[in-house]
Amino acid sequence: MVERQWGILKELFGDASLVSTMGGQKATVEGVIRALLQMAVSDPDVSVRRTIMEHVQALFAANTGRMETFFAQADAMRVLRICMNDECIAVRNGAITLMGQLSVYNPACVNPTLRRHLHQVRCGLRATYAREQGRARRCTRVDTRVDTHESV
Repeated sequence: MVERQWGILKELFGDASLVSTMGGQKATVEGVIRALLQMAVSDPDVSVRRTIMEHVQALFAANTGRMETFFAQADAMRVLRICMNDECIAVRNGAITLMGQLSVYNPACVNPTLRRHLHQVRCGLRATYAREQGRARRCTRVDTRVDTHESV
């Protein structure tokens, strides 16, 4: 599956005439990264999304100082926001990590998103805790009733 996705990328960006001569290499790299980010959101296979996110993180780490401007743009941020809610924990962690690293370059775009996501996670944890506490109380009531009936 991953090989198919890489083949599509080669077909899309293999023709150098599609890229302008001024800053052509940077435009090609940004186009490939944009396509990868789109696949990280839209591919139905979890392993493909996870692999893409791992590669994007590695690319970001390896190109410190060169790719931050692209990753900090609104399009890339939008995709990373979607990835923050992925079903795969590795994809979510990767997106949150990238967003955290990008907060230095575009705090106006990143910080509200991270704050909202943190609030969602916190509310979810509270709701889960409340549900579990409710279950524990119900179990205690049932146990008390059973104990009361057994002693009679």
